[in-house]
Amino acid sequence: ERSWQWLANVLDVFESQLMDGTKFDAHKYAKMLRADREERPRRSDPFGSGKDKAAHKGAQPPEYLNYLLKTHTNEGQNCMPILDAECYEHIVYVLDALMYTLNQWHKTIETYAAKKSRSAAHPGSSGSAADDAASPVLPRFFGRFDSLSDPNQLLNEAFFDGRVSPVAVDVPIAEQSQFMGPFAASIFHRETEMTSPREAGMLASARRKETLRSPVPKPLMVQWSAEAVSSRWRTSIDLFSHLFFADGPGAERNNFLSVRAGFAGRMARFRRHVSALRHGSGSNSRNGGASGAAKILTFEIRRDRLLQDTLKVLEGVKRTKFVAVRCKFVGEEGSGPGVTRGFFASVANELKKTISVPPDTSALFFEPGKQPQQSGLYSPHPFWPKTPRDKEQRPKRNKVFYFIGKFLGYCLWFHHPIPFMLSRHVAKYLLGRDIAWHDLAFYNVDLFEGLRKMMEDADEKKMGKEEFLSTYCLHFEATIAGNLVELIPNGSKIPVTPDRVKDYVRHYAVQVMVDSVKGELSNLREGLKSIINSDQLQGLTAEDFQLLLSGGASNVSVQRLKTVITFNNAHGCTKETFDLFKSGFGTSWPS
Repeated sequence: ERSWQWLANVLDVFESQLMDGTKFDAHKYAKMLRADREERPRRSDPFGSGKDKAAHKGAQPPEYLNYLLKTHTNEGQNCMPILDAECYEHIVYVLDALMYTLNQWHKTIETYAAKKSRSAAHPGSSGSAADDAASPVLPRFFGRFDSLSDPNQLLNEAFFDGRVSPVAVDVPIAEQSQFMGPFAASIFHRETEMTSPREAGMLASARRKETLRSPVPKPLMVQWSAEAVSSRWRTSIDLFSHLFFADGPGAERNNFLSVRAGFAGRMARFRRHVSALRHGSGSNSRNGGASGAAKILTFEIRRDRLLQDTLKVLEGVKRTKFVAVRCKFVGEEGSGPGVTRGFFASVANELKKTISVPPDTSALFFEPGKQPQQSGLYSPHPFWPKTPRDKEQRPKRNKVFYFIGKFLGYCLWFHHPIPFMLSRHVAKYLLGRDIAWHDLAFYNVDLFEGLRKMMEDADEKKMGKEEFLSTYCLHFEATIAGNLVELIPNGSKIPVTPDRVKDYVRHYAVQVMVDSVKGELSNLREGLKSIINSDQLQGLTAEDFQLLLSGGASNVSVQRLKTVITFNNAHGCTKETFDLFKSGFGTSWPS
C-alpha cells in the first residue's frame, strides 16, 4: 500500500504539470523530446553506468524554476511544461504493476470468498470437485469481451449488463463491418453526450483537475479500479504510451500501454519487430553462408493454376524466413514490386471463390453471413466426409489449410496486405483467443438474433416452461451444413428447457463457429505461426490482426489514388506512348 501511495503522489504532481499547458499534445511533446535528445550535446552519466543521457532542455533546476514562476503568474497558459518525461520510465513499470494488480484483485477476492463458502458448506470435501462444478463456463462465453479496448480479453463481470441486447443496440458494427477501421474505438455501442469537441475537452480537463484535488482513497486496492487510475492520470498515461510503448515498459507482454497506444501504435510495433526479424534472417540464416538468392522467396506461377502452383511452392519451401519475395508469372515479361503485390491479391481472391480446389472436394472458404451488410467476411467451409474417398481427403485438406496459413503469415512477414476479410471468430482463433457470444453476430446476424430471441423467451416472465417447450421443441442437436450433429452426448434425447437455454446456445455457437471446422482452423493457425510466432501476435486484437492483414475494409478512393500516383518511364518507351499511357490510366475505373 505504501508503494501505491508513493506512486499516486508522484503521478498527481506529474499530471498537474502536464495539464498546465492548456493545449498539451502528448504526441508532439514526445517528438520534441526525441528531437531534443538527438540535437543537443551528450553528457556522461554521473552515476557511472557507462550510458550517455541527453541533456533535455528544461531538465536543469533553473530552467524548470523559471517555468514554474511563469505558471504562477499565468504567463504560460498555452505553453507545454518543460519536463524530462523519459526519466519516468521506472514509474511506468510500477504503474503497470498497479494496473495489473487492480485488474486481478477483485477476482482473487471473489475466488477466495467462493472457496471459503464452499468449504463451509462441505467441510469434509477437498474442494477440487466443488471448484470444478462451479467453473464459470457460461459467464466466460457470454461475457463482454471488448477486443478493441481490451486485448487481454478480460471478463466483464456485469454479464451482459443483465440483458441480451439486439445487434443494432449492442454490436452495431457487426452489421457494418465495412466501417471497421484503425481508429474505431470499440466494437460495442456506448452512449455518448452530444457536445462539441472543444466543450468536451474543457469539461474533461475540469473534471480531471477536480479529481486531482481529491485525495487518493485508502486502502487503494479496495477503493479503486483500473478505470479510476486511467481517468485520474489520463494525460500522463497518454504521454507514456507514446514514449515507452515500442521499447522498455511497453515491450512487456500484456502491458497496459497497448490499450492507450491504439491500433496505430500496435501496428507500428508489430511491423518494426517483424522487419527486424526479417532483416536479421538474412545475416543469421539457418543455411549459414547461403547466397543472396537463397534468402529470397520466389514464386513462379501459371495464371490458370494460380492457387495450385502457389500451394505447391509453399509445400516445397523448407526455409521459413526470407528477406524478400519475388513473383514471376510463366509466359509473362512483367516483374517487380507491382507484380508481386498483384500476385498476393490474386491468390486472396482465389481463396474467396466457391469452387473446390484439388485435391479437395469442398470449397475452402464461404461467407456465413446472409445479410448484404455482412458480405465479404469469410470463414472456413465445413467439410463432412460421407464416403471412404471423402475420408481420405481429410488429411490432404488439412495440409492445404496449413499452407494457406503460411501464405497469410508471409503476407504479414513481407507487409503485403490482401483483400481477404476473415470473420471475427477466425481471427480470434488464429490469435489463440477464446470465442465468445458476440462473435456469433459477426458470423451470422440472423442466427445471432434468433438465438438471442430464444434466450429472451426463456425468461419465465415472458414465457412459461410449457409454452417455451411447445414453441421451440428443441433438443441438444443442430443441423450444420446439412448434417445433424449432437451437441452433447445423447443430445438428441435431451430437450432444451428454459433453464438450459444458455447452455444450448453456447454449445450451438461453438459447434457452428469452431468445432465443425476444427481441422481447418487448427491447421490454418499452425501454418500462420510457422512464419509469425506467437510472441509477435501477442497483444494484437482480432481487429488489429485483420487490419494488418487486409489494411481495412473500406474501398479505395479512386480520386484520392489519382492525386498521389506518379509515373516513371523506367522501360524507356517513346514520349508519345508514355503520355498515352498516363492519359488513359484509370479511365475505366469506377469513380
